[in-house]
Amino acid sequence: MDLGIFTNVLPSGETQLNLEFGKSGYGVAGIEKIAQFFTTFFLTDRGSVATDPEFGTDFMPHLKSGGIRTDSDVNMEFSVAVSLLLSYNSKYNIADDANSDDEIIASINLISYQLLWELGQLKLWVGITSKSGAERKIIVPIQMVAT
Repeated sequence: MDLGIFTNVLPSGETQLNLEFGKSGYGVAGIEKIAQFFTTFFLTDRGSVATDPEFGTDFMPHLKSGGIRTDSDVNMEFSVAVSLLLSYNSKYNIADDANSDDEIIASINLISYQLLWELGQLKLWVGITSKSGAERKIIVPIQMVAT
C-alpha cells in the first residue's frame, strides 16, 4: 500500500482527480497504486529527483521544448517513457512476490490522444492492466508550450 496522492477519487465512474501530495489522507493499493505510480513516474522529469536520478521520463521535457509535435512524436515518446517505466519498475520495485498480482504491471498502453493546439494541451488516454487482469483507464491532461 502507498499513500494516496489524488483527491476526488470515486469507486467507479469518471471524475477529475486532483493531485495533492500529503493532503489525501488515505492509502492506495491494487490497480490504483499502479495508476498512481504511472502518473507520477510519467510526469516527473528524468533526473529531477536528486535522491533517485533514474526516476521519471523525458516526455515532459521533450513536450515543453516543442519536441513533441506530431502523431509520430506522441507515439514514440510515449513508448520510450513506458519502456523506461517498466525497466525502472523491474529494477527497483520490491520483488514481485512481495506484491499481489493486482499491484504488478502487466501492460500500459496509449489508447488514444488529442493534441489540442488551440488550448495548448495534450490529452492522453492510457490503459493500465495488472497481472491479475484488473484494468484502469486514465486520462492525463498535460499543458504544453503554445506554438
